[in-house]
This record gives sequence, structure tokens and C-alpha cells, in this order.
Amino acid sequence: MVKIRTRIHDKFSLEFKIWHMQENNRKADSRRIRKYRLESWIFVPATLDINALTYSREHFYSDITNYYRAITPVYTLEEMAYGDKCTVSETKVSFNPNAGSPFGYLSNAVYNLINYPTEENVSEYEYQIKMFCAIFKSALRERYNALKANGGAADFEGFRNDLFVILKNYALLCDCLKNNVKAALYNYCSFGEEFIINLSESYSYKIYEVSNSSKSVAEWLLELGRYKESRGYGVLKEGDDKKNANLLHRWGVLKKYVESDLFLSADKRKSGVLKEQVYYSIAAGLSMIFATAVAFTFQQKYGNFTMPLFVALVVSYMLKDRIKELVRSAFSSNRKIKYFDNKTLLGVKDTIIGYSREGFDIIPQSKVPQEIMEIRNRSFIVDAENRINNESILFYRNLIRLDQKKLEETSEYKIEGINEILMLNLSSFVKKMDNPQNVYKLCNAEKEFVEVSVKKIYYINFVLRISWDEGVFCQRYRVVMNRDGIVSMESLM
Repeated sequence: MVKIRTRIHDKFSLEFKIWHMQENNRKADSRRIRKYRLESWIFVPATLDINALTYSREHFYSDITNYYRAITPVYTLEEMAYGDKCTVSETKVSFNPNAGSPFGYLSNAVYNLINYPTEENVSEYEYQIKMFCAIFKSALRERYNALKANGGAADFEGFRNDLFVILKNYALLCDCLKNNVKAALYNYCSFGEEFIINLSESYSYKIYEVSNSSKSVAEWLLELGRYKESRGYGVLKEGDDKKNANLLHRWGVLKKYVESDLFLSADKRKSGVLKEQVYYSIAAGLSMIFATAVAFTFQQKYGNFTMPLFVALVVSYMLKDRIKELVRSAFSSNRKIKYFDNKTLLGVKDTIIGYSREGFDIIPQSKVPQEIMEIRNRSFIVDAENRINNESILFYRNLIRLDQKKLEETSEYKIEGINEILMLNLSSFVKKMDNPQNVYKLCNAEKEFVEVSVKKIYYINFVLRISWDEGVFCQRYRVVMNRDGIVSMESLM
């Protein structure tokens, strides 16, 4: 199963987040090797002058960034608050052999760390902290979405109670560690606590904006702020710009730290190197066959050390190099479509769970499948423009091969699949754009001439096709841009 979410990341960048998940409507086969293929056609107006001469393959790869991360396990806020009861105090934590919730797994990791502080247990303890925080973030987001959808009928008090149960349970683990392990190990738990308190504040403010009982939400926000300070963490203060900037930077670092275990390790390298060398060797061999055949033919007819043979050898040598380059070019062009430019090995905890291959080329319209052109659905005015200059069509493809069994073996949690996150920077597209604002004169109803400022915009169309074992998914997006950056993005199907 595949889901996709898109958004404008910043002024010049788009983000495509794709969920590659195992199907829920069939019996799971953990040994199954799953493959996902993403094909993206980017239709760029000819006036932007994006073509093979001005926009190289290397340029494109400098504009796109790929991230791969495991899909966060799904738990509700209630399950995180009340699942797997463990005995925890400021000095002792119990072990639960039947743990099945994030708090249970984390408590067991803390217990093992305190009693058996091996390198393996330290690594597992840090991993469980990051997983707990990542799952908490996901559960908080889903609870907020439900509250937002229910509006005034939402159970805000239940949200507040679950939130504080989780925070206080986590605080007990931190206090227990503080008295039983080195400060460096305690800091890992402290980082996690600061992160979940920050996250609780962030979503509480979001709830404040959508709730009908904003007064009660404001009260618990004040309570949350006092609790945060009592735990020794910094809070934003009016007028203290320096401290606030430092806190914002710290929160960003904490976010990256917590999410680092869900991101897959990526070892990128050039793809198809062996095949490329084989093709080039064949090209050299074909050119040598030609040169040798010419030499043998003229030698048999004119004999050795004759002027015709001398001329034939020179001409054959000249043509041999040209033939080699032509054959190499033909093989290289064929490689662009059939093979890939880069290969990325994907791993979790030193275990390789699959790979990703990607390729890019600028292609003519004749190589675009008809169904994609129909999805593109050009307007008449664009067709008229294309009679003069065709749109440039950028073709990016990505193949993911995933070993589901190895992925599931890397964690106690059920990992349903991976997220593929593509970040595409479009700043290269604005170089040839006109001024973002044009001024035109207009005669109004009072017969007065007024000046009207009109935005100059350009449309860039994306058509994505994702195919996997169970189906195919297509989607079209239209991005509106001008020289100042991305104006808007909309889905058209």
C-alpha cells in the first residue's frame, strides 16, 4: 500500500513524503521481498530554458535530497499512558517480561541499564528513548487531529489527563536513572523528557486555537509551563531574544536527535558501474574489429608497405575512434532509460534491509507514456505555446527493494514499512523568470486611469506514478512559481 503527502517546505523547496507499507487486506508474508517504483515527470515551461545543456544530471542531484525512515509504530495516547504498568520510583524500576507498549519497552531498557550496564544495553536504552519519543509524537498528532475534527465536542480534559500521566511516568524513569547511572547516560533520558514536554506544549497551543473552551486549555498551558520549569528546562520569555533563539536552536537539535533512530542509514554509490564498463569494452572491441578488417582487406589486395595500405590504416584509425565514441554514446543513452545513476544501501542497526536506485534524464515528449500525457492534460494555450517551443520534461525514477523480514527483525515493534522523503529545490528554475510584479494601466468605471499590479507566474506540473506488487497509483500536482519563489501547490487529481 502506498500513501503520499506533499507540502511546500520553504520558499523554494517542495517535500514529497511517500509511505511504502505492507498491505493490510492480505495475510502478511514477512519473507516477502517488496519492490516500489516511483516515476516522476516534471513539465517545465520552455521559457525557463531548462534543458540538457543548461541543467545537467549532476545539477539535478544537487537539487534533490532523499531521506528514508522506518514508519513510526502506531499507538494511541491512552496506550502510552496506561499500557504495561510497571513499578517505578525514584530509586527502583521493575522488569516486565510481557511488555508490549512503548513505556514497557523503555522501562525494561532502563532496568537492564541500571543492573547490567553493558555496551549493548546502553545502545538499547538510547534506542528505546528515541522510539518512545517518536511514537509519542505520532500519537499526539493523531489525538490532536481527532480533537480538531470533533471541535467543541472534543474531550479536552481527557487529552490533558493522558498527557500529564505520560509526562510524570517518564519523569519517574529519569529520576530513577539520575541516582543510579553516570550523568552522560542520564542525559539521554533528559533529552527525551525535554523533547516530549516541548511537543506537549506545541500541540496544546494548537488545541487552544481550535477549542471552544479556550480558558481551560489556557489553564493547563500555564500548568505545563510551570511543570517544565520545575523539571529544570528552559521556557520562552518575552523580550529575551537571545535566550529564546538559543532555546529554538536547542529544540531543533533535540528533534533531530530523537528522530535519528527512525532514519535508515544510507550508503550512496554510483549504480551500474560494471555494466557501463562492459558496454564501453564492447564499443572498443567493435571499433577494433572495423580497423582490423580494413587493414587485412587492404593488405591482401595491395600487399605490405604500399601507399594504399598506409592510407587505409590512417583512415581506419580515424574512423575507429569515431565508431568507438558513437557506440559508447548509444550504449550510454540506452543506460539512462534501462539502468540507474545511483544506488543507496538502506540499513537499520548495521543490518542492510534493502536498497534504492535512482536515475534522471531530460526526455522528449515522444518517450512519455500516453497515459501520463493524458494525466498532464495540457490546456489549449499551453498546446499553442508548445508548437513553438516544447515543454522541457524532466524524468526522475526511483526503485526501492525492501526485505520486510529483515526490517521487522531490527526492532521489538511491528514496523509496517518505510517512508521515502524527497526534498526538491526549485531555485534553479527562477533564473530566467521575469519580474515577479508587472504594472498595468486600467480605466475604471469613473473613466479614471489607475495602475494595477499583477503577479507574473509560471506553472510547473508534476505527474507521479508509483507502482508496487499490488497496484499502481498516479497523482498530478501543479506548482505556481515566480521569481520570489513558490506561490502555491495544488493536487489536480
